[in-house]
Amino acid sequence: MAMASLSTGLKTLFFVLCCAMLATLLYTVSIDGLPFRKDLLTPWMVATLIDFYINVVPLAAWVWYKESNCISAILWIILLVCFGSITTSAYIFVQLLKLSPQDSQQDPIYHVLLRHSSKDDIEHKRKHSPVVTARIIFSVLGFLMLGTLVYTLVTDGSPFRKELLTPWMIATLIDFYINVTALSVWVVYKESSWISAVVWIILLICFGSITTCVYIVQQLFCITCQDPLYLVLLNSRIRKLYLQVVKVLLDPQGQSKCSSLVAFSTPEEATKALNEMNGKMIGRKPLYVAVAQRKEERKARLQRSGLIPVSTLTSSLVSASPADRNRILGEQLYPPVESIEHVHASKVTGMLLEMDQTEVLHLIESPEALKTKVAEAIDVLQEAVGGRSDMSDKFGSFPLNE
Repeated sequence: MAMASLSTGLKTLFFVLCCAMLATLLYTVSIDGLPFRKDLLTPWMVATLIDFYINVVPLAAWVWYKESNCISAILWIILLVCFGSITTSAYIFVQLLKLSPQDSQQDPIYHVLLRHSSKDDIEHKRKHSPVVTARIIFSVLGFLMLGTLVYTLVTDGSPFRKELLTPWMIATLIDFYINVTALSVWVVYKESSWISAVVWIILLICFGSITTCVYIVQQLFCITCQDPLYLVLLNSRIRKLYLQVVKVLLDPQGQSKCSSLVAFSTPEEATKALNEMNGKMIGRKPLYVAVAQRKEERKARLQRSGLIPVSTLTSSLVSASPADRNRILGEQLYPPVESIEHVHASKVTGMLLEMDQTEVLHLIESPEALKTKVAEAIDVLQEAVGGRSDMSDKFGSFPLNE
């Protein structure tokens, strides 16, 4: 309930900020004309614009990461450059609107920050993560703004002078601080204590993009050069779970199986990770978290439930026709689905069978993952019954009738 209220509050905040900046822009144009005039470019206006656009850089980088294709990313970045915080607020508002009810109730900021998975996405593995490059870029930008600030102070004196507050300077400052608000929301999300969050926000207000660059560089040094860059978006609690991996599982050829073992210091931490992290989207893929089991234990559990072990099931599927594969998978999937959702078991099973075969096998083997997918399928069914047309495409095209 609290997270749903947070989502609503953020939507309201960024909608209001977008409207406020749009009104400021229109008002300033009406009373002071267009901003494309040489007389407006005083030393402190130039410094403010540099400060403003350095803060736009991390926002643009995030937009580039979030968007699924280059064209939409480039269009949003052009709008960011041209319309500043109007675009920032509108983009965040749109991302919040895209959240499913389930995402809004779990952790809206987390789901807004990270890119949604796509059925057609391909995970590109890189030998070298761009973490080092990002550290260098934001260090250079921070020193650039520091140099600009010192130079402007020396050549034009203090900025706290009434004659500097022209209509367009005021509009630029409002534009600047709305972007600072967006960055401050991210800082509050990331910081583990309110004191540190408040200190960073005060520094953001006082020193602008210098603080932005220092904060980002500091966060980049909290991850290794091999870690994916998007980990910098996460707060310390969630990121700690990813960095606690003690063993990456390898196949006989030494290649990663895309899974790993994680050690926790207490059972409570392990339970918390299982409850909060299972099913969360990491980059473009859902994270699967479960208690580690030996092969013998897993096999015994499957036998007790009357299900065929996945290894045996896979062998059967290889030699089966497409129709028989669907029947075999359905026979194995229906009983655990029925134990979770008795009323709509047939429909839900049919919906899940539309997924990729490897994903269905994973659901058969993992009760936790199956429970999550059944809940999502029920949401889709309820939306269909309610006549809604904006159903989430979490499973592809589902047959909604028996």
